[in-house]
Amino acid sequence: MFEISTQFPDPEVENDDRPPRRLDGVQAVLAAGDYLTRINKPVPFARGYLTQLQALSQCPQPNPAFAAAKAGASWIINAATGQYRDVVGRPMARAVDAQTNAQLEKTLQSKHSQCNANRYIGYLGRADSTALLVYFKADQPLSAATQNLFRLLTMQAAIAYENVHLHQEIIDTQKEVMTTLGQVMASRSQETGNHVRRVAEFSFLLARKAGLSKAEAELLRLAAPMHDVGKVGVPDAILAKADLLTREEFETIRHHTTAGYEIFKNSRHEILAAAEIVARQHHERWDGEGYPRGLKGRDIHIFGRIVAMADVFDALVHYRIYKKAWLPEQVIAYFRSQRGRQFDPELVDIFLCHSDTFFAISRKLPDC
Repeated sequence: MFEISTQFPDPEVENDDRPPRRLDGVQAVLAAGDYLTRINKPVPFARGYLTQLQALSQCPQPNPAFAAAKAGASWIINAATGQYRDVVGRPMARAVDAQTNAQLEKTLQSKHSQCNANRYIGYLGRADSTALLVYFKADQPLSAATQNLFRLLTMQAAIAYENVHLHQEIIDTQKEVMTTLGQVMASRSQETGNHVRRVAEFSFLLARKAGLSKAEAELLRLAAPMHDVGKVGVPDAILAKADLLTREEFETIRHHTTAGYEIFKNSRHEILAAAEIVARQHHERWDGEGYPRGLKGRDIHIFGRIVAMADVFDALVHYRIYKKAWLPEQVIAYFRSQRGRQFDPELVDIFLCHSDTFFAISRKLPDC
């Protein structure tokens, strides 16, 4: 059995220069299949699949290749190598020549992978709406052995790609449920559904500006709408009260942080685990004077520190049953006064540097 160089790059990075591993053909396919099963996002998966085809082909230079997924009525290229690198994001029909388009169309009609001399077209999936179409052109005719390895890899990759879509469906469902539940909680507090959307967007922006990765920031954006989920146990009469709360009523309100934690504490799902942090910690203060546990400084999770600011910012900028909307200069002055007291001083500095963007988001998602 001949040897093949194959590599396992970071699927989030387009160019990974780590040296390839030397494996025989079948070992390479099995290892590549195992690698692809660990990727749970469509675009990194497509990029990783192209990398493995390149390795199996044994071609020293990046070959013209691309992967495309259905978006509406078009197939959009979401990963590419060689001459197609500059067409990522474009419709496939306008990015390739007529002859290639004709070959691709045959594959789409049959929904079966095909190999023709030095071209391989792979179809991963059962329906176009969740399929991945892959085109690979070698600089010389593909041997029978290589064609078989391509087919074997595609069989494994097809199963892995289905799991990618199942994972994404779970994420989308969790996102919809959490946003809807957050809107229900907001409406009980006489707030609009856009309150939770704004808090989610403020949190994402602040997280990115604070240096969190895009994946971490996106996770926080999904979890942020759950910050007040514990209010499900607070009586409407207290939530809708325009006058000052009594001490007993305020204690009831304070309990929503612990109640939110109790809802999510046993979940093993990443989003719900993040929601547990947000629900429990968004009323903690940098100076340790917050609740429910009186955490101080960096003992408060970064998610809790960020949502604390996002929630207060939205409450100040918009009308509430107990207050009028504040003017921008009043909001800025408040955050300056609470730097190192209520809020993380570094996060306040970031907010002050980008306050125009936060106010723009607020205007983009107004109360209805």
